[in-house]
Order: sequence, then C-alpha cells, then structure tokens
Amino acid sequence: SSMSRLLKAFAEAERQLSRGGGSGAAAALGLRFQRFVQDGASAADCAAAATLLAKRPRAAEEALAGVADIDARGLLKHLGAVALPRLAAGAFGPEETTELLHALSRAPDAQLRRGLQASSGAVQRAVTSLEPQALALVANSYARAKLRDQPLMLQIARRGSEVLCRADASATAGLAHAFANLQTYHHGLFSAIKRRLSEVLHELSIAEVAACLYAIARSLPPSHRGDPVEAAFDIESPRGFGSATLPLLERLRQEIEKNNVDRETALLAVQAMDIMQFRDDSTASRLLSDAVLGWRSASPTEICTALHAVSNLEVRSVPVSQMLRLPALGRASPQQLCMLSSSLNRIIHAPFLPARARLRCRRSYRAWLRLLSDACQAAVVQSPARDEDGQASPLRSASPAAALGCLVLLPSSTWPCALGAAATLPDLRRFLQFSRHLRSAQHASESAGGLTTSELQTMVELTLRRIALVEKAEVSFRAEVFAAPFWLDLVVPAEFAAVAAEPMLE
Repeated sequence: SSMSRLLKAFAEAERQLSRGGGSGAAAALGLRFQRFVQDGASAADCAAAATLLAKRPRAAEEALAGVADIDARGLLKHLGAVALPRLAAGAFGPEETTELLHALSRAPDAQLRRGLQASSGAVQRAVTSLEPQALALVANSYARAKLRDQPLMLQIARRGSEVLCRADASATAGLAHAFANLQTYHHGLFSAIKRRLSEVLHELSIAEVAACLYAIARSLPPSHRGDPVEAAFDIESPRGFGSATLPLLERLRQEIEKNNVDRETALLAVQAMDIMQFRDDSTASRLLSDAVLGWRSASPTEICTALHAVSNLEVRSVPVSQMLRLPALGRASPQQLCMLSSSLNRIIHAPFLPARARLRCRRSYRAWLRLLSDACQAAVVQSPARDEDGQASPLRSASPAAALGCLVLLPSSTWPCALGAAATLPDLRRFLQFSRHLRSAQHASESAGGLTTSELQTMVELTLRRIALVEKAEVSFRAEVFAAPFWLDLVVPAEFAAVAAEPMLE
C-alpha cells in the first residue's frame, strides 16, 4: 500500500546491500534509513511512513521484512530529522503536514521541539485551510510535544472559530483538550466550542465528556479576574461555562451509572471536579472506586492525582489504611512523596472522614510514619521552590510540614498508639532534621515577609484586649509567632486563657 511504499523500498535496498556483503548494527541501520529518505522520498511517502512507524509498528516491521534489528521508534526519529527541515522549507501540503506532525509527536523529544519551532511559519500557513478534525490533530501534536507556540495557537484558534460549526464530537473535544493542556485560552474559540458542545453532547463518548470537563476547568479565568468557580457554572455571562459544564456533568453521571468509565477517564474527570471544586460525593466515589481506578495497579502519578482530589472534594469512601499499603508508594519520586504526605494528612484529619476509615491499627500508623519519614527526607534533599522574588522557600511547594506538625502537636487521642512506640529511630532523626531545616533563620525571615493579618485576627485580638481591661489584667500578647512548621496568629499567656474563656463563650 501507499503507507508502506517507502519502507518496502528501503527494505529492498537493504537486501541488495546484504547480498553485496554489507551489514551493520541498529545505529548504522538508522543512518542508512535517514540517507535513503533524504535521497528522494516524497512528502507524501514521508508522512505515510511516519504514521506506520508511530501507530502501527508491527505493520512497519512486516513492510521491512528481511531487515534485522528493527527499532520503529528509532527509525521514526531518523525520518523526522529529514522531514522537519523539509517541512520548514514548505515542502509539505496541509494534509501531509497534519499526518506528519501527528505521527512524529508520538515520540516527543528536544529534537522534535527544535524542528517544530523552526517549522512554525510553515505550519501556520497550513492550518489556515484545515478542517476541524485536522486542526485538532495539529493542536494535540503540539500538546504531546509540550510546545506552546503562541502564534500558531492563535492561527488554530482563529481557524477553529470559523469551522467549528461543522466539527464532530471528537474534533470538538480534541481541540478543547489540546488548548487546555497547553494552558492557552482564546475567547472566540471557546465560545464556538461551548455552542458546538450543546449540539453534539449526545455524540460524545465518556472519554470525550471527561476531556471537555477538564478543558473547561483548565480554561477558567484567573482569580484576579473574578471567581473561577463561579465562572464554571455561570450560564448568563458570555465568559461563563455553565451552559456546557452542567450538561457535561449530567452526561458523566449517566455514563457512570452504565459502568462505562476506565481509569484514564476517571482521573481526568476527578481532576476537572477538583479544579472546579464541584463536590458530589456519589459521583466522585464511583469514579475513585477500586473497581474503576484499580488502586493497586495505579502508578504513583495517578495516585497523587486521585488523593489530591479526595482531599479537596471530601470523598468519604476512600479508606486511608489501604492507601498507605499501595505498592506504588514505594516507587514515588521525592516530589510525589511530599504531595502524597500533604494529601493524606488532610484526609486523615478531615472531619468528613468516617471513623471506620481512619488509622485505627498499629500497622497503618506505622505505614503513615514511614511515608512521612520518607517525605521529610525528600523535602530536605530536593531543591526548594522559589517564591515570587526568586528566593528559596521550602514551604512554597508540596511539603510534609503540616503533616509533621499535626503528628507532633495534635492531642494523643487522635492516634491509636504513641509516636515514640511506633516510630523507629531513623524516622525520628528524619523528623528532627526536617524540623531544623524549617527553623533555619533564612526560612524564618523569608516567610515572615509574606504574612498578612486578617480582619478576624484583628477582631479577636481587640476583643481579648477589652476583656483584659475589664478584668484589670496586665497581659502581653504576641502576634505572628513562628512555631515550626506553623505561624501562630496570636499567642495568649496560659494564665489569661482561663480568665478570658468565660466572657468569650457568653
């Protein structure tokens, strides 16, 4: 067929070479393939061969019958090394450009991103004549490559605004999802997407419903331009998404009832609900159930995503003890350990969690201490995040600070057994090392500069001072006291606390 023409021609050239006594390793094979493509392969043949290598590697191997040590991904990269400069020179038509980019983006790397940047002008010219499905493919190619080419995305948005009225459900969802992944918003395009979603809603698959919800969640206005959560459900404002969000959520519930949800779709849906702060315990519980998510086979990244949603959406049905025994926790990266400790701590101490789901046995408590110990070590070792002024700040990113503070400062009745009895000496050393890390003078000075005093805090302090005057008590208050890992708004002497309690309760 036309898709395998270039590969078959190369296989024939290799057979002739082997009959002549030539042979080589896989690396040499790739270079020979690159020279073969460079010597005269057409744009159409390059695009077709790229599609075969990227999407159908077994068919590519059949076309290359007789060629030893085939590496489809390696051959795809060698083909890209020839095709991308040609693309930049304008040698590919719109359809060939779409097919080539869609295939090459299956193996994204720095070489591909450099080639795409050099080809920006040619791709911008190509998208001006593309139909919705091809536009979605090009946009998703750049999303997979993690390359945000603003001039190109503007051209795609303008073209999409014109032609989206004839897009099918797949193209509509694909275009929205690509722009969300590239964190790019274009009002005209998303207005067209909202209109089109109302027309193709019942044609969307469950995966496309989740993709659209995620796209809406990632495209909400920033907080300085208004309430993003309000915008998600606003059906009156031109910039509101309620006309799309509410029907999509209803479709999601219907598909969940039919048990048509897989893990990838469930995670995408709960991420959208998390961002939009849409609390629906029944929907979230079904999406995060073991039957759908398969917790024991989930990756560390998937578990981080799921537990973050559980803590934010207050999902009651996730048992913490089972979460702490998941195999993937042993493969978590340092940053993921910090994220997991933060999310699990919020779940463990959340008022919404039923008693049966809390840590009630020594084994679970020990597993929590082990995870927290690993997170403390990771937080000390990994480079701290930077604040707005570029200064290092250990608490700017996910951190086990709050979890460690709760462990040490909360009443002992919260835990099933004493800290000293359950923690090992290496764990306690890590806790101490992390606490010292937080208490460093540099961190204290950086954190104090960004503290703010709330109106409630001021009112409480004034009330306490009035009580002190009435009771004729000489009291000194301290404000903004650093007690690692927390900043205390107001510190009151113990002897005054009992005096002030009765009037305040009255």
